[in-house]
Amino acid sequence: MSDPASFFDDAAAGYDRAFEDPGPGGHALRTRQAAVLRLLGDEPPGSAVDAGMGPGRLVSALADRGWTVSGVDLSPGMVDAARARVSLAADRLLVGSIEELPFADAVFDLALATGVVEYVDARRAVAELVRVTKPGGRIIASIPNPRAPYGLWRRHVVHRATRALGRGETGLAHQREPLTPAGFAALLREAGLVLDGAERVNAQLAFSPLDAVAPRAATALARRLEHRGGRMARVAATQVVLAARTPPAPEALVFPVRLDAAPTVELGGRTWHRRPEFHVTTFTPETLAAASGVPATALAAAGAALRPELTTPRPFRFDGRVACARDDGGRETLVAFCDVEGLDEVYERLSSRAGAAIPPPPTHVTLYTAEPGMQGIGLATAAEVRDKTEPLAAQDAVAVLSGVRSPG
Repeated sequence: MSDPASFFDDAAAGYDRAFEDPGPGGHALRTRQAAVLRLLGDEPPGSAVDAGMGPGRLVSALADRGWTVSGVDLSPGMVDAARARVSLAADRLLVGSIEELPFADAVFDLALATGVVEYVDARRAVAELVRVTKPGGRIIASIPNPRAPYGLWRRHVVHRATRALGRGETGLAHQREPLTPAGFAALLREAGLVLDGAERVNAQLAFSPLDAVAPRAATALARRLEHRGGRMARVAATQVVLAARTPPAPEALVFPVRLDAAPTVELGGRTWHRRPEFHVTTFTPETLAAASGVPATALAAAGAALRPELTTPRPFRFDGRVACARDDGGRETLVAFCDVEGLDEVYERLSSRAGAAIPPPPTHVTLYTAEPGMQGIGLATAAEVRDKTEPLAAQDAVAVLSGVRSPG
């Protein structure tokens, strides 16, 4: 078997021409691209990347729709063809692997991968697509349908006969255990994605060598099956295209706290005003992502999986520390730090899901604000506590906490 870069380098010119071929090969490429564009729908144009872009047919179609396009392919020959087709984006069309995309985290509104996942480590490829996609962005990817009769015939009859006749291996190696549509959907969900569309395309029933002997008739049969739809078209489809969305922009998670507190407290010659409601913030993914280096999308997915544990009220107790918090805008609040029962164990599970050690936040309750109705000030990490707070003297801390009670 050839290595992917060499195989597609040798095939670049023919692969590009195949898109226009009236036979089954061209029909497969065209129907797959059409399915991607249908699943994309009327998504407003933004930034897009095609991982495994080949000669740039899909990149070109997106550029025509107003998208700012980037792309990678392992084959320099394919990249050259893509740059020639979409010259205005040439500096964003790069040689590279879907398993290690040369882009920063969360920079694309749309990530595509067609005709590539079956040749690589699918889990790594999906992780990279998720990494470079913005929160709330789209990911559309395809795999061959390993149970399609046409594919089974080629894999178990044509390829074996070719080897038996001493003509060597046939093309590029696929995965040893081909992904099924259900398995690929499960892989996307495990990565934190929400599936929002699927299509099966290229209902091919003209087996080799009939597809080569009568290519137009084979394509006409496929079109007829696809037009009629139904179970036969689904079974015969050689390609499955799935669409999914990354989790929305990460949100802070809190649990509510019931406290009785004096309406105001006098401290340092000033009047501080009680917050209208109290809570403990348990999860602030954007801040934690910046502090830990873990992609915000991975943290958002981990937090979503553990949302019940992070938002259900837990027993807590104040540890005696009270501080004045100040932000860059000059807002000031009085916060009381606390210990929350069981939160360390939740963060152990969260760290396991995120793939990195994520320390629990310095849990606290914002009790009073310098002005009525003010919001709290984010203190999600030890560094933020160090930079944004000034501890109160012990007697002042006691004075603040003496007026705070838990009802019942």
